[in-house]
Amino acid sequence: MPSPKNLCDYRKASPLTQIDIAFLLNLADCTTVSRFEQGLRKPGQDARWIYHILFAAPLPHLLEGHAIGIQNVLKERINNLLWELNNKPQSQNIRKRIAFLESVISRLSAQTG
Repeated sequence: MPSPKNLCDYRKASPLTQIDIAFLLNLADCTTVSRFEQGLRKPGQDARWIYHILFAAPLPHLLEGHAIGIQNVLKERINNLLWELNNKPQSQNIRKRIAFLESVISRLSAQTG
């Protein structure tokens, strides 16, 4: 099976139609599914989970744009928390928290390049 990168590829690699997907998503018709597949509308969490369950689609593929936004916000918040922690008296607990947060920043930076 190819490594599909969007909802349409996952569906087309199966025998299911847009009408089938619409039914499974409890949608009135397949217009919304078509818009998902064309990138004109973002699927909600339920739709992403259903694609994940139906097609064994990796969640990172289904959450790609959303995940990047969350990672950027999280990195900013972690940096703010690191600033606060670095300006406190350095107990063993605070040093452990700083080390953990710095490791998360490193991991996120390595993933996003």
